Amino acid sequence: MRDRLSPWYEGSDKRAAQFSVLYVLENLTRLLAPVTPFISEKIYRKLFFSDGRPASVHLCAWPKTDESLVDRKLEGAMDLARSAIEAANSLRQKTGIKLKWPVEELIIKAKDKETEAVLREMDSVLRSMANAEKIVFAGELRQKEKLPFEYGELALGPVLEEKAFARELMRTIQMLRKKDGLNVKERIELYVETDEKTERTIEKSRDSISNEVGAARIHKGLPHKVGIKGELDFEGKKVRIYFEKAVEDKARKK
Repeated sequence: MRDRLSPWYEGSDKRAAQFSVLYVLENLTRLLAPVTPFISEKIYRKLFFSDGRPASVHLCAWPKTDESLVDRKLEGAMDLARSAIEAANSLRQKTGIKLKWPVEELIIKAKDKETEAVLREMDSVLRSMANAEKIVFAGELRQKEKLPFEYGELALGPVLEEKAFARELMRTIQMLRKKDGLNVKERIELYVETDEKTERTIEKSRDSISNEVGAARIHKGLPHKVGIKGELDFEGKKVRIYFEKAVEDKARKK
């Protein structure tokens, strides 16, 4: 959901994601109004008030249950998926694998065929939330590090180091952007200085890095006579980082 709400995301499902978030937030704001009157009022006035609507959240109608939106089968499947995801995250903590580091696979030994069938249907959710490239079902887990959960047992595949490095680089740049006071829509010229091998690793993830951190362009090396915004040292890969607000191409030509 977070990716689909990015200012730079242009997928066809963006409007659906925006509608879902606003629908839930508005109804939640109404439900919270009696308990947290001031913050609820601020959220309502900032996001939802417009001409023709009640002037205050406290004048809005109480949300009504819409049974047509309830999908019991999906809720049950999500309970299974949530249990597996929580177990996977616990195993990450136990083995020292950060949540943002993608793993090659999440291996699941389901307690029965019915459970396995439901979890297979939740493949995309499991891959996204467990940060795994693929979900594998097995009759036996041979991995040394494994963890039982309510619906079976699971283990993690090896960390995808190049992708884990890219995630750490993106996280670092995002933190530096926030420190500099840039808003989410402001694009940057990104400069990175590192060794040739790490440059090749960055090049492989150029598009995803650009989209995630709002970089109009990524440049090799640092501009002359400037300092750096920050550094990243990840498993021996050292990167010095600098960025500045992106300038429109037309303005550059003047």
